[in-house]
Amino acid sequence: MGLRADLIVHIPDAIEAEGLASPAFGATLKFAKRSSGGFQGIFIGAGPYLSFGTDAAFDPRLTDTLENGSRYPDSSLLVQDASRIQLAMSIVVGYRTRLEIPGWSGDRDGVYFAANYRYLRGFKYLQPDTTIRFDTDARDS
Repeated sequence: MGLRADLIVHIPDAIEAEGLASPAFGATLKFAKRSSGGFQGIFIGAGPYLSFGTDAAFDPRLTDTLENGSRYPDSSLLVQDASRIQLAMSIVVGYRTRLEIPGWSGDRDGVYFAANYRYLRGFKYLQPDTTIRFDTDARDS
């Protein structure tokens, strides 16, 4: 029996996606404090680092079948995916400052500046590849 699609689904022929999550948890050690609230400080922190990327490719005949109900007898329709996953620990050291602006009256008003240096210690790099194959036969029913 051929591959049938009773539900119309639109899938692009290729999908690419990437993401990065790298929060840093820590504290700012303030020095050169001013009575007006301005300060300079060193930030020290750490956190997880996770990056992910994937590239999926769908056989155009498969997307045509799912979207339009087209039939391709005696065919192998492929879905292929190549992914990359990186897991690491992030150590962060940074500089922080708050500059007061004359005339601004709030306790937290001012211009803030921050710069970070991030060191990554990798733990895992994965490259899972997946192939899914749909085989159809000669019958067109």
